[in-house]
Amino acid sequence: MKHIRALDGSTPGLADYRGGDGDQANWDGFCSHQSGAAKRELTEALCSIQHGLCGYCEIDVIECDRQVEHVIPQNNPEQGEARALDLDPTNMMVCCKA
Repeated sequence: MKHIRALDGSTPGLADYRGGDGDQANWDGFCSHQSGAAKRELTEALCSIQHGLCGYCEIDVIECDRQVEHVIPQNNPEQGEARALDLDPTNMMVCCKA
């Protein structure tokens, strides 16, 4: 399995969303921010840094068959109420929907 590099920082859309919503920011809100353009921008950035490969099976991911996955799941009880990793790009990767 290949090492997956994490994004060095937030994409402009993610930074804009986090700055505007502050403590109320969450993944669901981000997905609809800027009519979904911010999520598409993040997905493209993650796909680029992963060289277009799925984080699990390492096949080429295509635009209609990809999603952003949280490395540490959003429903992880150890994450607590703050869900600090919910919008952390170092906790995200692109994978195919298979």
